[in-house]
Amino acid sequence: MTGIINLPERRVQLTGVSWEAYLAIMGEDEHDGRFAYDEGVLEIMTVGPEHEFIKALLARLLEHYTYIRGIDIRAAGNFTMLRKDLEKGIEADACYYIQSGDQLQNPREIKLPRDPPPDLAIEVDITNPTLDKLRIYAAIGVGELWVYKNDHVEVMTRKDEASYERVAASVALPGFPMDAFETALEQQEKGWSDNQILRAFEESLDQ
Repeated sequence: MTGIINLPERRVQLTGVSWEAYLAIMGEDEHDGRFAYDEGVLEIMTVGPEHEFIKALLARLLEHYTYIRGIDIRAAGNFTMLRKDLEKGIEADACYYIQSGDQLQNPREIKLPRDPPPDLAIEVDITNPTLDKLRIYAAIGVGELWVYKNDHVEVMTRKDEASYERVAASVALPGFPMDAFETALEQQEKGWSDNQILRAFEESLDQ
C-alpha cells in the first residue's frame, strides 16, 4: 500500500489497496468507524459522539415519520454495500428500503447486485471526506441521499451512474418536511431529549 494520508479530523486514506485487502482490513465482524472503497482507494473514518448523536436523531425522525404515516420501510442500518464487479464499497450512516423492500430475497442477507440497493441513505459529514462518496453511492445505485453538513440536510437524488443532483424535496419519502431536521438539530443543541424532539416533531405534522 502506498500514499497513506493522515488527516486531522479522524480520517485516514490508503491507496493501492486491493479488493481482498479491503475486505481483510474491514473484517467480517462489526467494526468501529466507517469504510469507503473506490477502485483501490480506501477511506477509514472514526466516528465521535457528535456524529452519532446527529445520525441517530435524523434516523429517528425519518423512522417516526414513516410510522405515523403508515409507510412500510426496512431499516438496514449501516450495512456494508459491496460491489466487487465495480470495485466499490460503502457504509452509510443509515439506509432504508422503501419502494424496493419487497424485492429483497432475504432481508437478513442482502447481496448486491442480486438484491436492489437501498432506496435512501443518510450520510453525516462532520469533516470533509477524502473520497467522492457520492460517486460510490451513485455507482452502487442508491436512489436518494440525505446529506448532513454544516447544520443543514440536503436532499440528493441520483442523476446517473456517477452523480447526484440537489432537489428541494424527497422523492423516496414524498411529503417529508425537510426543514424539520434543522428545528430538531437546534432542539438537540439546547439539550432536548430525543423523545421531546419526536413529540414536538409529531405535533408539527398536525399543524
